[in-house]
Amino acid sequence: MRDFTIKMPSDSDTNINDNGTQNDNSIFTYHQLIQIRKQSSDEQRLKLEQELDQSSSVLLNLRTSYAELRQEIENLRSAHEDTFKQYLTVSQNWSSSKKQTNKLKLNIQSFKKQLVLYKNLRSHATNEVDSSSIKTFDVEGFVALGQKKIVQKIRNDFEHLYAQIYREMTANHEKEVQELQVEVEQAVHYQQIEYNERVMIQQKLESEIKIAQERLAHEKEVQINLEATYSELESEFKSIQVQKNEQPEVPLKERQSLQESIRTMVNNIKEMRQRQIVLERELIIYRHLLGKYEIKEQKVISYSSPPAQNVTTPALVTETERQGSIGIECPVDDTYICFTNHSQSKDTDISRWMLKRRVDSKPELQYTLPDGIRLHPGNELRIYSKLGADVTQSSSNPDNVSSSLYQKLVSNDVASWGNGDKIETILFDANGIQKVSYVQSIAPEGTVADLQ
Repeated sequence: MRDFTIKMPSDSDTNINDNGTQNDNSIFTYHQLIQIRKQSSDEQRLKLEQELDQSSSVLLNLRTSYAELRQEIENLRSAHEDTFKQYLTVSQNWSSSKKQTNKLKLNIQSFKKQLVLYKNLRSHATNEVDSSSIKTFDVEGFVALGQKKIVQKIRNDFEHLYAQIYREMTANHEKEVQELQVEVEQAVHYQQIEYNERVMIQQKLESEIKIAQERLAHEKEVQINLEATYSELESEFKSIQVQKNEQPEVPLKERQSLQESIRTMVNNIKEMRQRQIVLERELIIYRHLLGKYEIKEQKVISYSSPPAQNVTTPALVTETERQGSIGIECPVDDTYICFTNHSQSKDTDISRWMLKRRVDSKPELQYTLPDGIRLHPGNELRIYSKLGADVTQSSSNPDNVSSSLYQKLVSNDVASWGNGDKIETILFDANGIQKVSYVQSIAPEGTVADLQ
């Protein structure tokens, strides 16, 4: 006779199953939230790309219309100059012909008057000879009187002619001045219209840059939240893994599903980082188009995420001090260090400049820029660590920014730029003068808004 016993499940097994179910539920919830955030980020990115394309097409159309208008004005101006030259030539020819005609008329009139005078003298002499009485006649006085009258008549004719020529020239000059004044007023009007269009385009670009900056800040905040969530899930995964190692009765499928969920979240975080890089590049393009930054000494203090409710997390504080046109930006993943020339029209030679980076109490990292490095206005120089260059090359997204907007260097002597609670990045020029200071530190614990 055999004894059969039924083994009932213990309380420890029940607790393990409950914990596994709760972890599955929390992971599923986080996964859904991340998917929702991913969809919203994709929609925002598509909308931003469409707005950028529309702005580029509008700017291209405005430039084309401005070029056509300018060409038309040049054609009108050249035609006006040719017409004016022809008018001057015709006026000179007309004046010379008029002068010759008047001269001939005066000569004819003088000949007629002399002929009349000679006829009068002849008739008078004949009458004197025929008359019986002998009278004396002053011939010289009579000739002088006739010549004086002729000269007076010629003078009056010349005065009348010159007065008429002066009036005609004055009227033509006033007409030309009025035409030139009308053309100048039209050119000023066109210039005012063009200036207003440029101001509108500049305001539109500024608003688009502001929107892009706000979206970039939002994406950075979402990335920090995802990283915090990833760290929490990783710690939970490690604790669950320890529990599973202690309790081998836990099914293998649950552990595989947890690992798959964590891999999915890691991939999502990587995609969010890549989107952040794309947004930063688009922001560089906007800065290059607008060219609104000035060269001056400034100090900036920024927080990566504003305090909110429900979840406590340390905030990342960034302090920047800049003397000149060169600025520093360091991404959260520390794959590279970026130098930006904020000048509007001046190139900057940064050859033999030294970069120093100190992370907490670790040894200081140094890197000296090679010769021949110049930054054009609005351009960037990215110095990748060896690990950061490998990560960038293995990225699936292509580079969407033209190589003319930034340069790339790889420091093979630096494996990683490092990360910690306090990071100091300082740039010195070739004379050892500090130009830029960029400090990242962890502020006291605050609260971060819940994921929506």
